[in-house]
Amino acid sequence: MRRKLRQTLVHSTRDLRESKQFGFIKGFMQGGDIWHVTQHSVARAAAIGIFVAYLPMPFQMGVAALLALVLRANLPIAVLLIWISNPLTWLVLYAPPYMLGAALLGQPEVSMQSLTVSWIMQNLSALWLGCLIVGAAMAAGAFLTVHVLWRMEVVGEWEQRRDKRRAKRQRRAKQQSELFIDEDEAS
Repeated sequence: MRRKLRQTLVHSTRDLRESKQFGFIKGFMQGGDIWHVTQHSVARAAAIGIFVAYLPMPFQMGVAALLALVLRANLPIAVLLIWISNPLTWLVLYAPPYMLGAALLGQPEVSMQSLTVSWIMQNLSALWLGCLIVGAAMAAGAFLTVHVLWRMEVVGEWEQRRDKRRAKRQRRAKQQSELFIDEDEAS
C-alpha cells in the first residue's frame, strides 16, 4: 500500500514542482520529507493536520500546507487530514473544545444540546482557547500514534522475514538430514 501511494505521489509531485504557479515556494518544495512517506514526515503531517483541523478558521488547507512546508512534514497527508473538519462535523468537533474553553474562562456552563454554530461563534474566545488546547493534545496523540503504529508494522515485517528465514533453514536442514539417512540406508 505504501509503495502504491509513493508511486502516485512521485508523479503528481514532479508535475507540481515543475509548475510555474508555485515558483514562490519552490525552495520549500525541494525537500524530500514533504513528498516521501517516511515515519517522521507522516507523524509530523498527522500532527499538523489534526492541529489545524481544530482551529476554527477559514483556509485551513493553506495553513496546513504552509506549516507542512516549514516543518518538513508530508504535504499531501497534512492537507488531507484537514478534511476531518467540515460543516458536517463542526458541532461534534468544536463543541467539546468550546465547553473546555468556557470552563477555563469561567463562563456559564451550557448544555451540549443547546449549542449551535451561531452560539459558538458569539463566544469565540472560549472556542479558540479550547480549540488550541484540544488541538495540541490531539496533535500530540496523532504524532505518537503514527510513530507507534509505524513501529509495530516494521517490527511485524521483521518478524515475518525472520520466520520465513527460520522455516527455510528448517526445511533445508530436514532435507539434508533425509539425504544423509537415505545415503546410510543405501550403503
